[in-house]
Amino acid sequence: MTTRSAALVVLVLALAVGAVALHRRQAAAQRAVVAADARARGLVGQVLAEAHQGHVPEATALLKELEQLSPTQPRLPELRGELELAQGHLGPALADFQQAVSAHPELGGAWAEIGFIQILQQHPQEGEVSLQRALALDPHSIPARQHLAERAMARRDRATADVMLQGLVDDTTGSVREGYRRQKETFDARP
Repeated sequence: MTTRSAALVVLVLALAVGAVALHRRQAAAQRAVVAADARARGLVGQVLAEAHQGHVPEATALLKELEQLSPTQPRLPELRGELELAQGHLGPALADFQQAVSAHPELGGAWAEIGFIQILQQHPQEGEVSLQRALALDPHSIPARQHLAERAMARRDRATADVMLQGLVDDTTGSVREGYRRQKETFDARP
C-alpha cells in the first residue's frame, strides 16, 4: 500500500467515524426534542386538570414550566384563559380564549369556553354560536353540550335540550352519566 493509498484509507475512516458521530448527535438531539414534546403535551393536560379543579397555584407553576419548555406551544393562550377563568376573571379569560382561536380556530375547547363566558356576560346568542362551533369541531364536547342543553332548557326548547342531554348521556360514563340521565328524565317529565 502506498502512502497515498494509506492516507485515503485514513481519510475515509475519519469521515466514516465523523458521520457516525454526527448521526449519534442528531439522534440524541431528536430524542431530546421528542422527550420535550412529550413533556409539553403532558404539561398541557396537567395545567387543564389543575385549572378545572380550581388548583390555581399548581396550574400556574405548571404553565410557567410549559412556557419555558415550549414558548411557541400553540395552546398557551388557551391555558392562560383556563387559569383566568378558574379565578373568575371573565374579561381576561375571554381575551385569552379569543387569542387562542384567532391563531388556532380548530381549538374546540377554547370555543366552548368563549361561549360559556359570553353567556355569563349576558350575550346568550353569541354564546350559543360559539358553543355550536365548539360542538362542530368536537361532536363529543361535554362542556358545549352541557351549556347548549342549559340554554335550550331555559328557552323551553324541548327538542334541542333532548338532543343535547341524550348526547351527554351517550358520551359519559359512571356517576356522571347517571347524573345526566336523571337530568334528562326530569326534563322529559316536565309538562
